Amino acid sequence: MNKRLLISLFLGAVFIGILTFLNSQVLLLKNISYHNRVFTSEANLEAITHSFQNRSLMYARLRLPFLFLKQNPKINSLNFKINWPDSLEITLNEKEPWLSFFVENNTLIISRDGTILSRGQESIANSDQLTIIRGIDSSYFQSHTLKLDALSDILTLIDTLYVYLPDLDVQVEKTVGNHWMLLKDDIMPIYFGSLDRLDEKCELLKSYLTTYSNQTRKKTINYIDLRVRSKCIVAYE
Repeated sequence: MNKRLLISLFLGAVFIGILTFLNSQVLLLKNISYHNRVFTSEANLEAITHSFQNRSLMYARLRLPFLFLKQNPKINSLNFKINWPDSLEITLNEKEPWLSFFVENNTLIISRDGTILSRGQESIANSDQLTIIRGIDSSYFQSHTLKLDALSDILTLIDTLYVYLPDLDVQVEKTVGNHWMLLKDDIMPIYFGSLDRLDEKCELLKSYLTTYSNQTRKKTINYIDLRVRSKCIVAYE
């Protein structure tokens, strides 16, 4: 019997042995616990793990990561810890909340890739620090994600604002057509219009706000309008 055949038989025996062990009645999974769960419902997790109860612990360890990630878009990654002889600890690393949307009297929290993390049921820490977005039609929100065209516009606007004005406290609202408005400190509108010339608009806004903050005697601003090319129009009360 040649060497190659012996190696093939040995590997085949090892493979069969592994399959037999994984499906044996030894080391059966009895208990599963979850950690760091904020947005992913426990019912959803249990629906996946239910069929693995009283099955091989090692088989569950190998199969569950794939099923969790496939069926739970809110999860970035998972850590598994086996507690011999019959328990499994699963730590979820969920996607980070990024923006808060007000849609038809409901609050939706999304991650940066557009995944809908919450539809108002969950209370999350530091939610008041998320930028609020208004005016996005409910049709843009699919079962699990915000549609790509709406997400792309918001990414462009938020990221550009952060480059020029990282400390600016604003809400963002989509108005008529594809025009946008910021609401500074919850009361003062800043009209951006469309998203063309966005860098120019942000530069003008930054320049004006810097000058305004350095003034000793400040007038009360009614609104700021950046819709006219190369101009920052300011109306005072």
